[in-house]
Order: sequence, then C-alpha cells, then structure tokens
Amino acid sequence: MASLRKVHFKLVAGLAAALVLAACSRTFRMEVTGTVGDGVRFTFYETEDDREPVRLNITEFVVQEQGSDGEWTIVWRLRGGHRLDSIEYGVRHDGLEEIVPPRPLRADARYRALAWDLTWPHPMGHSAIAFSFGEDGVVTAESTPG
Repeated sequence: MASLRKVHFKLVAGLAAALVLAACSRTFRMEVTGTVGDGVRFTFYETEDDREPVRLNITEFVVQEQGSDGEWTIVWRLRGGHRLDSIEYGVRHDGLEEIVPPRPLRADARYRALAWDLTWPHPMGHSAIAFSFGEDGVVTAESTPG
C-alpha cells in the first residue's frame, strides 16, 4: 500500500510539474534595422544582453501597421516552423508559410512586429517591437509595441 502511494504521489507530482512547465513562457529580444526603401531586418537574441543573434524555431511572425484610428492591421504574416536568427521583411523563408502577403512599408506609418518561437527544450517564447521611420527613411525602434 505504501509503495502504491509513492507511485501515485510521483505521478501526481510529475503531472503537476508538466502543467507548470507548459504554462511557462519566455521572452527573447528582437531588434529591427534597415530603411524604408532598401529592406527591414528583424534579428533575434536570447536575452537583452546578448550581442550575438540566436537561431530560434520561429513558428509565427506578424507585422502590423497602426491606422489613424489606433487600430492595428496585419501587413505581413508568416506561420510554420523554421530555425533562423533573423527575418527580412517581405522575403520568403523555408518552413514558413506566407499567410498574409507583404504590403509595402510606408515612411509615415507606425508598425509593430510580433514573433513566437518554440525551441526545444525551452518553453514557448515571444517578442515584440514597435518601429517607425525617421525623416531619412532609417528604422527607429520604439520602446513599447503598443
């Protein structure tokens, strides 16, 4: 009877641990660089302090444009699963299906990019960054994605 309780306890403890781990998620850092006419690149880093990009299994990537009413509209969306350390706006990537084809980015608009990854053995990760373009057309990252 005591050994049955031990097995039952271990089973319950194991299931509880699995549920806790499944509910966890992590964030990773995303940087945006480029210009409105020559291409925009989103690069991924494991932590805020990392200097070297990291290859993540990106499962979804979305770029949205903020309208004058404050609402966000998807201007490009990818879904699937592919290990990479960066994504260039509008470029097709193996393993990622284009759900919404890319619309041209406008110099006078505000955008945000959202990325999700699932890289074993880590919990699901996510990142977001807001950006716009300066008068010279160069990307300017903003502190909050809205």
